[in-house]
Amino acid sequence: MHSIRVLVALTAALLIPLAVQAQPATGTLTGTVVNSDQSVRFEGATVEIVGTDRRTSTNRDGRFRFSLLPAGDYELRVEYVGAAAETMRVAVEAGETTDVAVLLAVELDPVMVIGQRAIQSASLSRERSAVNNINVITADAIGQFPDNNVAEALQRVSGLSLQRDQGEGRFITIRGANANFNTTTINGLRIPGPEDDSRAVNLDVLSADLVESVEVSKSLTPDQDADAVGGNIEISTLSAFDLGNSIRFNVEGSYNGKADEVGPRLGVTGTRLFSVGDGVDNLAVSGSLTYFDRRFEVDNVEAGDWPEFEAPSGQILRVPEAAEQRDYRLSRERTGAVLNFDYRPTAFSEYYLRTLYSEFADNEIELEHEYIFEDATPIEITENGGLFSDGEVERRGKETTATREILAISAGGSNIFDAWELEYQAGYAEASTSEPFSLGTALIAEGLDIGYDFTGSEGRRAPNLFGTDLAALDDPSAYELDLVELESDRVEEDEISLRLDLGRDLFWGNNPGRIQFGAKARFREKSNDANNSNFVDFDADYTLADLAGTGQRDYSLGRFGPWIDTRRLREFFAANGSNFGIDPADFLLDSEGEDYSLEEDIYAAYVMAEATLGRLDLLGGLRVETTDIEQDGFRAVVDEDFNDGDPVIEPFSGENDYTDLFPNLQARFNLSDNLQLRGSFTRTMTRPGFEDAGARQVVEIEGGERVAEVGNPDLDPFYSNNFDLELSYYAGEVLGAASIGVFYKDITDFFVRTDVAGEGIFADFDEVESVINGGDAELFGIELSYVQEFSFLPGPWDGLLLIANYTYVDSEADLPGRDSSIRLPFQSDHIANVALGYDKAGLSMRLALNHRGEYLDSINDPEDPSQDEIVREETRLDFTSEYQITENIAALLSVQNITDEPYYAFYGDERFARQFDEFGRTWEFGLRLRF
Repeated sequence: MHSIRVLVALTAALLIPLAVQAQPATGTLTGTVVNSDQSVRFEGATVEIVGTDRRTSTNRDGRFRFSLLPAGDYELRVEYVGAAAETMRVAVEAGETTDVAVLLAVELDPVMVIGQRAIQSASLSRERSAVNNINVITADAIGQFPDNNVAEALQRVSGLSLQRDQGEGRFITIRGANANFNTTTINGLRIPGPEDDSRAVNLDVLSADLVESVEVSKSLTPDQDADAVGGNIEISTLSAFDLGNSIRFNVEGSYNGKADEVGPRLGVTGTRLFSVGDGVDNLAVSGSLTYFDRRFEVDNVEAGDWPEFEAPSGQILRVPEAAEQRDYRLSRERTGAVLNFDYRPTAFSEYYLRTLYSEFADNEIELEHEYIFEDATPIEITENGGLFSDGEVERRGKETTATREILAISAGGSNIFDAWELEYQAGYAEASTSEPFSLGTALIAEGLDIGYDFTGSEGRRAPNLFGTDLAALDDPSAYELDLVELESDRVEEDEISLRLDLGRDLFWGNNPGRIQFGAKARFREKSNDANNSNFVDFDADYTLADLAGTGQRDYSLGRFGPWIDTRRLREFFAANGSNFGIDPADFLLDSEGEDYSLEEDIYAAYVMAEATLGRLDLLGGLRVETTDIEQDGFRAVVDEDFNDGDPVIEPFSGENDYTDLFPNLQARFNLSDNLQLRGSFTRTMTRPGFEDAGARQVVEIEGGERVAEVGNPDLDPFYSNNFDLELSYYAGEVLGAASIGVFYKDITDFFVRTDVAGEGIFADFDEVESVINGGDAELFGIELSYVQEFSFLPGPWDGLLLIANYTYVDSEADLPGRDSSIRLPFQSDHIANVALGYDKAGLSMRLALNHRGEYLDSINDPEDPSQDEIVREETRLDFTSEYQITENIAALLSVQNITDEPYYAFYGDERFARQFDEFGRTWEFGLRLRF
């Protein structure tokens, strides 16, 4: 309550000038920045009233507005990156609204509207006009790359790197802050995450075809949610006010070399303007449907821990406890729909209903062959391999069907009353993961002579797995059924939100400015329902011969041998599963013990003020957020001397609440017409993950020893003070821009996993693993970017365009039990993009290189850096092209992962493999129709 009183007092103090300032006879000037035939509206254009400190930028519709203008004649100056500045004279009358159209001397035919030059001009203009630090990519910019989803499109942005799943982008890291530290909004509506233990939004769920633009805020403003240490990703969907009356069709195919299959990619987008009442084209209806079935395969080798081991020679070496071959066959279907309604009954009012639905259906067949060396007898071990007798091989097969869904519905509007502007929104968002069917099995053979080596690895460090007696290794009857696993899970998270913002133009003395304040309420519910059955008792002696597939698998990382046919597995389980017995302990722990539900209510209010002082634009304010969390889970106790050692599950609950203040100050100084200096100080936070702060406890009691793994419902957020400074240059009529920036984050109360045995309720425990607040971390970085068109060169080279950016990031974080600091997980030291584009005579091509440096993936043992899981650097090369056959029809061709870049992870040192994946190349081809 104290924090809220502070905010109310500050708001009252800022509103005093409204009550005391004189109100001269004034009028309002509005306008639109368009091209010569008014077919294209320019967002992000800077509009200035010459001889005054009044300046603003155009909105999504190319509109601008100046209120409280004394009556008189004025000169307008409009600047847009890549175009010559335009000026015009206007007259403003007291009590009247003057509306004008400013024509930019940019002649764009239908082809050039979506060309690379126009795309970069639009993005750079929006970035230039913002006081805070943002990056923008538009729908057409996304189309210039062969990206499958929103996450892959964002990897091209300066300072952003990608976390992949099966070679496909899923999460985005912003400036070294992993996806859990970021927020995602769709049309201003906060989107929850579909996974059980994470706040991150799986951006691979969202098809890139549904997006009008994506704006990444690296420095937040007070009207944005504060729980984004990395930044916020705002996704805007299309509007007919953007496109007018149009219809577009995409018909494409996607071919993956490993799978040797073609998957369809289809899309249709339509926009229509209607005249309602006395208005003209004042109702906009837009819709989009997309479907993409991507079929591909992944070959994989993985290794378990590499503990130290005494070889028969007496030498101490690190040896994998086990290693496995994995062969994945995947079909990922994305279905998406957008339906938006925008209504403008007057020039000063707007109302909207915006909806988005996206479904990601993932069918995965996973075949695994695990070679187990842990209990085998070593025959020979060197740094390059090992041979063992009396080893085990486990052959596994699993088919999983999982569906992730995101639904976003928002309704709201805005109204202008003289110098006041009111905005409001009500929204509902839902994200879920449903895994209604997952059936897997494991069969094991013993007494085998097996080994691993790195010969023939062609520079990679993935082990080649082998058996010395192929007849014994490949004998299906030698593999006895050990386990059948049936899983059915559902995670669901939904959020209802209400938001109200009120702003007013005013003068701070003689300096123009604005004040804005607002409130927001968010009501979130999340639940996890797990149902996992491990069948371990069987009615007969079954072997791999009952389940084996025919033929050889196409596996590039070694000899694969006999494998499980998952179709036969389904038939086998349907015929015999009713006679199998489950492991009751595993069932309780993996089903009832994994369930939870929580309610999280967040109330926020803010005040934000803006002022223009000559060439200096200031923005500052204060935000307060109150969080109230209640959650229900389970406490599981496994005592070998009680209940036959079976788990005892009982309800367990927890709650937490906290209130925080977030000051904010940002500035943009126009050193000249082409040079800007931008700086900011912001304070943000990240709320803990649902598993770390969950109401869950698993306690094991054996032989008098008490150990536990517990969630911490009292876990508070961690906080970050963020500093940004950036110098940017924007060329004149020739498209060109360059920037250099530095950023620093000072993080306190960071989440650290540690042993809390001996404290509080765990005073008599031997070991208790939990997550607590208390760590400190720092993150520092440098960003460079450069864009240059070469229209000044003689033909045909005048169609070239170069886009490049580079980010260096360094971080340090404290970790209990380790003498030296660690870098933040998922933070890469080096991130770079270089794209060479060409636009001329209807042909558009782009060759793009993306580099993501090495990063720390996870920490297995806080006291042993050699067990840290690290992902090696990755460099990918992609190509895309489009040829405009006619004004309305274009042919497309693109290639992803031209160099067939693999994924490689290791333990501490590259010699000790953790995971090696090969994905192959993907070709896409098709037609795009626009009318």
